[in-house]
Amino acid sequence: MKLRNKVSTVLVAAALMAGVNVAVGSQAQAAACVTASGPNYDTGKGTLKGTYALKNNFYASCDTITTLPGGKVIFFHCWRTNDYGNKWVYGRVKDANTMGWMSVDNFSNYTTSTDIPGVPSYPPCNLN
Repeated sequence: MKLRNKVSTVLVAAALMAGVNVAVGSQAQAAACVTASGPNYDTGKGTLKGTYALKNNFYASCDTITTLPGGKVIFFHCWRTNDYGNKWVYGRVKDANTMGWMSVDNFSNYTTSTDIPGVPSYPPCNLN
């Protein structure tokens, strides 16, 4: 009887600890997805190679602002590399006042301000 009570206590404690870890992970992920914007440092633009979600921050798990079709052009403002090493660009959708983040992997082609003297390649966003 005592062994059964100890095993039950251990199982309950393990379940509670697992629940706490899940909650902490969710809070950390939510903090990373706070809407972020950046200044217009880049004169480049890119064309989407397929249908992709424009995000509110530079992580795939963040909120979708809108979904854009292939061929849509985004005018670049600035760049960030996230904690996973993925490069994202903040910009404005052509013919709209919609702003957001797009992974560089989603472009069929793009240009950036790399040829302007004194401007760094892929100008980094100082987040607002």
